[in-house]
Order: sequence, then structure tokens, then C-alpha cells
Amino acid sequence: MKSIIWSAVWRTCIFALLVFAVVWHQMWITGSTVVAIALLVWLIYVAQYEKQTCYVPTGTLKLAVEGESFAGAIPNLSGTGFHFDKKTGNILQGDEKDFPHPMNFYGIYLVSLKYPLRQLHVWPIDYGKEPEKEDALYTSTLPLFHTCKILVEGVELADGSKINALVNVTFRTVNPALAVFAHGGKFVTLGTASVKGVVADFGRDKTYEKFTSLDKEGEDSGFSMYVKKINDDVGGMAGLEKAYGIVVHKAEFESFSLAEASPEEQAALTAVRVAKSHADAAVEKAREITTLATAEANALEQMLEKALAKTGGMEAYQTRIIGDSIANFKGGALSIGNGGLPFAVAASKPTA
Repeated sequence: MKSIIWSAVWRTCIFALLVFAVVWHQMWITGSTVVAIALLVWLIYVAQYEKQTCYVPTGTLKLAVEGESFAGAIPNLSGTGFHFDKKTGNILQGDEKDFPHPMNFYGIYLVSLKYPLRQLHVWPIDYGKEPEKEDALYTSTLPLFHTCKILVEGVELADGSKINALVNVTFRTVNPALAVFAHGGKFVTLGTASVKGVVADFGRDKTYEKFTSLDKEGEDSGFSMYVKKINDDVGGMAGLEKAYGIVVHKAEFESFSLAEASPEEQAALTAVRVAKSHADAAVEKAREITTLATAEANALEQMLEKALAKTGGMEAYQTRIIGDSIANFKGGALSIGNGGLPFAVAASKPTA
């Protein structure tokens, strides 16, 4: 209904303008002026219907097709630091104003005068998941940047813990034709699946304690750099850029929480944590024993050095060692010999 009303309004305006021009053109409006004004009104009128002309919001592109084949892009990337390169078909770094770009007349871009032989391409909007309704919404606008929140559920850590992680990811379009035509415009869904996989890999070798202590905030964090690894080819497998025509431009870890576990999983996780606690305690006890033994050895070494430095000190040192051995002996008998007169000392029996 709105389109019908707008059509009637515009047609009325054009007709009134032409009538006015015909009546008064002898006085102050020439024939060429009438044609120019009529053409301008016509361009503005048809731009809203995206036929011969169209509007292109800043930071986006429109894609033209001839039949069902990609015929070119109509970009408006001014101020984004990127531009569309016709030779490669990719969006490259470098502001649009410094490179050849489509001309526009007060924000109106020319699609083609050959409509419908050449027209704008439309495709279903990709929300990162299947639409709830069968009749999905369609669009003809491809954003340079697409930011979305991705919930990664059930990320299993090294100690058996499971967490749900919420990640903010900004995808950047690199190859518009590959992103839209090769995969039916499902580049967000495909990119989201890849991000979920790499987040799961990020937590696989980390315990819950280590995961909580890691630096995960900011574009230069270890987490962000790890996620961006999926942009490039690895081991013969194509990265996001070659596979889907997009890259992860920015990835930020927003929050996470422990995932709910079944009773069996909770029991197993508790057993793992108890075992780890016992192991940590045993290691700490071993450190204490090692520290004590080291201190005693250092004390004996100092005593020996003093004994050697004094006349007759060595005999006193030996006498002390023998005395300590007898005091700490718990057996039935102690025999001391090796060159001297052997003797035995009977251990005292405990009294009833």
C-alpha cells in the first residue's frame, strides 16, 4: 500500500512539474532546464526502488548481476579505510577516496540503464542461524563489517570443567562475490561455526583456574590472536578468507560461566579436583622435606668447616656425630668399630 501511495505522489509531482515548465518556460525556464529537472526527479524517484539507480549506505556495497552472474559491485566505503578493487574483486586496505570508485549524484548511484538485463542482486538475510519463519527477509546490501555475539556452549577444559563462553566477533568482508554467491549469503553462519570450533580448541588444554587467569580482553590479547588464526590456511585447509570470502576482523571475550553438568559429570569432575588437590599437597610436602634436608646439610657442612679450622676440632666433631647417632638409634644394638675397640650399647627397653 505504501509503495502505491508513493508511486502516485511521485507521478503527480513529475506531471505538475512538467506542466509548470511548459507553461512558463518562455519566461525564465529553458527547455534544457526542464529536461534536467525532470531527469533529476526521475532519478530520485526510481532510486528508492533500486532499479536503474539506488542508494548505498556508507560502509556497505550493492552487488549487480546480469542474469544470475555477478556483474560488479557498487561500493560506498568512504571513511572505512578500505576500498573495492575491481581488478581482484577484493576489498583492500586504503581509503576509497584515494582510489577509483563509482560516482554518485547526491548519494544516488547508477546501477544500469539496461534494467532488467542488469539489476541488483538480493539474497536472504543471514542471522547466523536458520530463520524461525519460512519466509526469510531479503536484502541487497552487503556490510563491510558484521558484528555479532556468539555463544559457545559446553567448552570442555583440561580438568573436565565445562563452560559457556560469550564472544563478540566482527567479521570483515574481503571477497563479496565469494561471500554472497558461492555460499548463498550464509557467510555469517559459516564464520560463526568456525569461531565456535576455535574457541573450543582454545580451552581444550587449559584448566579452569588457568582459563580464568588468562588475558582474554582487547584486540591484542592471546585469545583474540588465537581466534584470528582461522583466517589463514593451515595444513592444506583453507582459512576463512579463501573458503568464505570473510575474515575475523576483531574478536573479544565478553564473559563465561560454568555449564550445568549431569550428576555423573559432576561426580567425575569432583573426583578429578580431589585427586589434583591431593597431588598438590604431596608436592608441597616433598618441597618442605627437601627444604629441611637442605638446611640440615648446610648446618653440618658449616660445622665440619669449623672443626677442620681448629686444632683437635675434628675429634670433637666426630664425638658429636657419634653421640647424635646413639641418641637417635631405635634398634636393638649399635656396633661402632672400624679400627678402634668395638663395643655395643644395648637399647633400653620400654617400661610397662
